[in-house]
Amino acid sequence: MLTMIAGFMGLSIIGLKNSRKDNPATSEGIPNTPKKKSLGFIISIGLIIIGIILAFAAPSEPDIESISLQIPEQEMDINDEQDITFSITPDEASAVDLSFETSNDAVITFSGDSDSGKISSHKEGEAYIYIVADNGVKSQKIKITVVDKEKIKKAKEEAAKKKAEEERLKKLEEKREKEEAQQNQKQEVPQTYVYIPQTGSKYHNNPNCSNMNNPSQVTLEEALNMGFQPCKRCY
Repeated sequence: MLTMIAGFMGLSIIGLKNSRKDNPATSEGIPNTPKKKSLGFIISIGLIIIGIILAFAAPSEPDIESISLQIPEQEMDINDEQDITFSITPDEASAVDLSFETSNDAVITFSGDSDSGKISSHKEGEAYIYIVADNGVKSQKIKITVVDKEKIKKAKEEAAKKKAEEERLKKLEEKREKEEAQQNQKQEVPQTYVYIPQTGSKYHNNPNCSNMNNPSQVTLEEALNMGFQPCKRCY
């Protein structure tokens, strides 16, 4: 609307200049009579009147009172992009002259127009994004944390492998210690020896029991493993 009004006023001024050139009497300083006024002069006056009417009748756009970014604080992967929406109040205010700002453009760059914005991440770190209107009104500041998700994933995988290897070595050490303890226990327990006959199924504590002929001396564990039972006379 303001452009239209300016156009009317410009045309009217041009028309006035042309009307003076077209009228020799006026250019020579000789008063001109109303009957001899040019058509261009009349049109110029009409355009001026129309421009004045439009200037008073045209509604003026209100100033921006507030700006709100429609995005929460968040983590963002490195070398990524994200569209940002925002709202202004009042709705009929002009959103043409907006400045898209970031606290650290090495980490995040922020760009946009009157409808939406876009943020692009470049390296790990933190940055705040916000919008400033031409009248100084600012939106809230939103913190964006940029991380290298691929590097984090690899670090977690390496940590998991390291933990699994540590657990495997721990189990091997526990097994070795258990076997050593069992071996030491066997060595500390004194062996019990018994006598078994050439024939028969009983083991004896006395080699002369049951009139055994040339009995063999073995450990109690060996006798049990061979299936011998204790003699009821000497045990």
